[in-house]
Amino acid sequence: MDDLSGFLRIPKKLKPNLSERGELLSYFLETINSSRADYNKTRFTKQLRPMTFPRLAFLLTGIETKDLYALKSKMEDAERRGKSASAIFWLETKGQ
Repeated sequence: MDDLSGFLRIPKKLKPNLSERGELLSYFLETINSSRADYNKTRFTKQLRPMTFPRLAFLLTGIETKDLYALKSKMEDAERRGKSASAIFWLETKGQ
């Protein structure tokens, strides 16, 4: 009996081809998920699940790349001042 793996098309796992916008999304995802992990350590009643890449991309669909750079700048400024970057993210994207 022959091995069937030669006949099957198994997709190879490729590295994601990140664009400029994709790199910004990965930055936002890392920042949001790190603050959610801190929140889950301090609270016992409600667990926040980590944000996923597709969900974040859907939330930022209508925002241009130049505006995402401005958002990143505001978040970095908030971190330098000792505030939560995740809170700034949600405040800025709330009206979108």
